Amino acid sequence: MFEGQPKGLYALALANTGERFGYYTMLAIFTLFLQAKFGFTAAETSTIFGSFLAAVYFMPLIGGILADKFGYGKMVTTGIVVMFIGYVLLSIPTPSSTGKILMFGALALIACGTGLFKGNLQVMVGNLYDAPEYKAKRDTAFSIFYMAINIGAMYDITDKWTVGASFRSKMEMKVKAGDASVEYADEMARATLGSTLDNLNYANFSAQMPCPYVLTAGVAYKPIERLTLAFDAQLNGWGTYKNLDIEFAGLEAYNQHLEKNYKNAMTYHLGGQFAMTERLDLRAGLMVDCSPCNNELYNPETPGTTKIEPSVGLSFRPLKGLSIDVAFMYVHGIKVENASCGYDDLLAPAFNAGLAQYDAGIARYNAAAAQIGQLTGMQIPPYQRADITELPGRQTFTADYMVHAFIPAIGISYSF
Repeated sequence: MFEGQPKGLYALALANTGERFGYYTMLAIFTLFLQAKFGFTAAETSTIFGSFLAAVYFMPLIGGILADKFGYGKMVTTGIVVMFIGYVLLSIPTPSSTGKILMFGALALIACGTGLFKGNLQVMVGNLYDAPEYKAKRDTAFSIFYMAINIGAMYDITDKWTVGASFRSKMEMKVKAGDASVEYADEMARATLGSTLDNLNYANFSAQMPCPYVLTAGVAYKPIERLTLAFDAQLNGWGTYKNLDIEFAGLEAYNQHLEKNYKNAMTYHLGGQFAMTERLDLRAGLMVDCSPCNNELYNPETPGTTKIEPSVGLSFRPLKGLSIDVAFMYVHGIKVENASCGYDDLLAPAFNAGLAQYDAGIARYNAAAAQIGQLTGMQIPPYQRADITELPGRQTFTADYMVHAFIPAIGISYSF
């Protein structure tokens, strides 16, 4: 993944990481800063905060126009300098009477610098891969680039309360080469399709699907020193998963286009840890993982029910530096009934072609029998066609799904 990338990618990714670090660090304490230093009310703070965010997300439009005229590299460099000046001005201690002017000026500089920086930096990443030797690595490069902006933050409000949030950006997962294996439901299917489908056993396939963005926010509370309770809610951006494409090298007729149309889904975690002794910690938790699947596109290849998953665990430290961790989870999938998906019936073309030949043979027989009857006066009864209908090319698979699983785990760690 990291091999063979142009050196400029890592410089741009590092610049992006630094910009995001400064931006989100400032946002984390911005509203508290406004109220504590300048005495703004909650309504006034919200107005300032919202206006600043609006400017930050509008200014890249101006930045893009300027970059088309003056160049992307110049705009990115200028944006970094302008943002740096803004952050420096924001950090200067000033009396509250004169500090407001400096603060609003600093916010304007940060918004303008972000507008010159954001968007244009991504274009520079893309331009690195215009060269023929790097074109095949473009998608991987953007995965590396966006990995650099995954960020998390945690803040201790008091000795008892802690809040936190994290974000992981969307990434693309690709299988460039894999092996396929074909199995048949019965001998009729093998006899009909084996001459062509068996070739898939020797063909490579490629596929890709998105790994969703994940936004998590959580809180922890310590009612007593030895007990910690925690809860978080996680938004999984599965709405980006629209279809799964599987392509077979040299056998394009069997390429698969599987519609998914997933929806965004939530996952909830609730847990607690109690320090029984200095050597023994006990844990218990509950996870509710909501399904992103569309019930009308419920493919057995990736079924997903909403799951309720209780768990228990413990950590035991028999020696200094040594920890033995044991956990057990039970997975209960809520039953999904009458979930369905459409699929192409591979038997249909061969079966319907054979049926057409069968009908043509009957027609020829009956025509010949009629001619013989006219010539000889014999009454030859026509052949009665069997009651056979064509197979539809598109079928629907309907089934009920549920899952139960027991997942034990054990781990040993040692701190040197």
